[in-house]
Amino acid sequence: MCLILFALNNHPGYKLILAANRDEFFDRPTAPADFWQENKHVLGGRDLLSGGTWLGIRDDGRFIAITNFRDSNYKKTFARSRGELSKSYLLEYDSANTFLDKTSRHRMQYSGFNLLLSDDCFRTMIHYSNITDKINVIKNGTHGLSNALLDTPWPKVKTGQKNLQNLITSSLIKTSNLIELLKNKAPAPDDQLPDTGIPFELEQKLSPVFISMKGYGTRCSTALLVDHENTAIMHEVTYNEKGEKISEKSIAMQLKC
Repeated sequence: MCLILFALNNHPGYKLILAANRDEFFDRPTAPADFWQENKHVLGGRDLLSGGTWLGIRDDGRFIAITNFRDSNYKKTFARSRGELSKSYLLEYDSANTFLDKTSRHRMQYSGFNLLLSDDCFRTMIHYSNITDKINVIKNGTHGLSNALLDTPWPKVKTGQKNLQNLITSSLIKTSNLIELLKNKAPAPDDQLPDTGIPFELEQKLSPVFISMKGYGTRCSTALLVDHENTAIMHEVTYNEKGEKISEKSIAMQLKC
C-alpha cells in the first residue's frame, strides 16, 4: 500500500472515510478482498507470498494498514516480511499498544514501514513507524500516508488530502467517489519530488496517486466507510498492468463494538 487517505471522526455520518491505493509488482501473487479462510471475522485482501495484508479489518473493530517507508538507508537485504505484522495483528487478540510494544522490540528485523491501527472501532487511531519507533495517537481530521511518515507533504499526499476534504464537505459520500479520487495519474512537478535515494526518473514515475509502470504499479484501490452505527463497507477495485479494471466488489461488515 503506497497511499492511504483518510478522514477520522471528521464527518457527521462516518467515523472513518478511507481511500487507499496498493502499489506492488504485478507478478506478486495476491488474493482480492474477502473474508479470510482461517478467520471469517477478518476482511481484507491477501498477499499470497507472505500471507499478510496491506489493509484489513476485523468485526470486533480492529483495523490495520501498512505502507513501506521508501528510503534506501532503511532497506534490509534479509528482512522479515512486513506483511506478517498485519497478519499477526488481525489474527491475534493483543491490544494495539501491546502489539506495538512487541513490534518495537523486533523493529530492526524489518525494512522501514508505517502502521495505522485501531482497536476500538475508530474512536481512536494510532500511527507507528519503525523509523522513529514512536506511537502517535492521530488527531481527528483528514490525513495522508504514503511512503514517508504520516502527513509528510509529498505532492500525492497533499493532492489526495485536499481532494478528500473537498469530497467530504461537498457531497454525499459513496465508495465509488473515493475510488474515483484514487485514479489521478498526473505526475508531480519535478521541483516538488521527494528525494528518497532512488533515481530521479523513477521518483517521477512513482509520484502520481495512481501509478502505471511496466511490471509495477497500482494493483488495487480500496474504499472503506465506517458509519456511527458501526457498519463497515469495503469496496475494492483491482487493476492489471495497463491500469484496466479486472475485478470489483463491495463487502459489508457489521462491527461488534
